[in-house]
Amino acid sequence: MREGSALIGLAGETLSSARGHIIAMTWVGDFVPRVRACLDRLFAPSDWPAVPELELADATELAYEFVRIVYNLHAVDAALSEMVRLHGALAHNCRLCKSVRSRATLQAGATEADFAAIDDFERGTLSAAQKTALALVDSIIWTSARTDNSAVAAVRAQFTPTQAVEIVLDVMRNAWNKRL
Repeated sequence: MREGSALIGLAGETLSSARGHIIAMTWVGDFVPRVRACLDRLFAPSDWPAVPELELADATELAYEFVRIVYNLHAVDAALSEMVRLHGALAHNCRLCKSVRSRATLQAGATEADFAAIDDFERGTLSAAQKTALALVDSIIWTSARTDNSAVAAVRAQFTPTQAVEIVLDVMRNAWNKRL
């Protein structure tokens, strides 16, 4: 019996159709708590609405719609958004994501030197806003419930609330790629 077939059997689907649905549910179950913890730290705890139970197919459709909507947010400039994406790709060690560059970012003047600075951003020559955004990426991916007060203060100092939310959502959107 192939590993994971019991889980696929619970989904009542074939391997090819169940794979995407199960991964979507895992992504939702993994990143929604991370995003909530981060946003609560940045803006104060909130009463999130109850999440209805989702069917496997619902999570996939929800994920694709979320990715589409977040992709079309533009409160954060293209270069910073691309740096956030690339830093997440480094964390997830996604070979494809690490190698791709956004055309809009390159047209806006971003260079490979800018992207290379992401590897050691804390000691590099990036701006305070860029360093803050990349530190926020790390916090969401590695320690979302324990984002320290200095990181929260830095985000509040460098970004508007709309920009901060977009960065947080960008991290979740970009993590969808780790499913591949």
